Amino acid sequence: MATDPMYKKLKERMSNLTIFEDIMKPRAYINTGLIPFNYILSLKTSGGFPLGRIIEVYGPESCGKSTLGYCCIAQAQRDGAYTMLIDSEGVFDKEQAERCGVDPAHLLYLPPTDARTIFKYIAETIDTLYVQGTETRPLLIVQDSVASSSLYTSIESMGKDPQAELARILSLNFNKINLLVTTHPVTYIGLNQIRITSKGGNIFVEESPGGRALKFYSSIRIKMKREKEWTENGETIGIIASAITTKNKTERFGYKCTIPIRFDIGVDTLSSLIDLAKETGIIKVAGPYLKWKDESKFKKDWYTTLADDPMLKKELEEEISVAIGETIERTPVSESEDFSKESWEGESTGEENADNR
Repeated sequence: MATDPMYKKLKERMSNLTIFEDIMKPRAYINTGLIPFNYILSLKTSGGFPLGRIIEVYGPESCGKSTLGYCCIAQAQRDGAYTMLIDSEGVFDKEQAERCGVDPAHLLYLPPTDARTIFKYIAETIDTLYVQGTETRPLLIVQDSVASSSLYTSIESMGKDPQAELARILSLNFNKINLLVTTHPVTYIGLNQIRITSKGGNIFVEESPGGRALKFYSSIRIKMKREKEWTENGETIGIIASAITTKNKTERFGYKCTIPIRFDIGVDTLSSLIDLAKETGIIKVAGPYLKWKDESKFKKDWYTTLADDPMLKKELEEEISVAIGETIERTPVSESEDFSKESWEGESTGEENADNR
């Protein structure tokens, strides 16, 4: 407690004013279920998405954003949190969500609707749970996606260009829900696409639809990228994606991890765990074998062993937690890696410009 009497006088005069030292407490997180992803978000293997924050996950199409959102919802449900999916695109696949571990019976689902209604439901949900109610369990909200948010719902809007007005609506409503999110155990994740537009001549720039509101209000921004296809025995079974924090106001930014995504189960957390154990030196590579605890096995055999033995898996996670802080290095992020400033030169034609618009 500060000893300066002026601090005490100011606290007595203004009821909402306090000393920062008096309110410091451990930050709470929603676990993503993916240890390396937890780490780049919070610099803790047991962390994840911080509560009370607006977060943006952006990237090109087919890079795994929706699958990552489903898997984060599934983990939040397993941890007892409330979950809400805002399906702006109208592409929610119940079977795919269940393959990722989502329990549809415990998922608040908002079908496609206009942007104003989306924010109204977000505000009413938070108000019902935490303002009018006495819930203490966290709430994870995933919107898929911000880029597909509609402004109009009637046929009279056909032929209009709503992008500028949509940007204003998003800015106004993010301003309204920002206080609700930051003062309650709520995490909002907005999935957002990027698109390439021509700035004239042969200059192209990556942008995100909906203006800059989400970028501005986000405490954490994660850029996803599809690195390569994941093949086994000549068959494509998924993709390998990467995620990098281009903005992080809760911890340092610029950390990167890979996210293995299989078509049949979504994010493969166990494969990611084994790869991270190799990266940290917990598991040694000996030719085609992986050695841990004086045992050498093929990766697929370790995969089966860890899947069948949760205690052994937990032991491996604990060993990684001890070592990870010394072995995972920060990846420098320059302004050129922020999508709003990325640009490159290339041959441009009128037809290409029209397509990119």
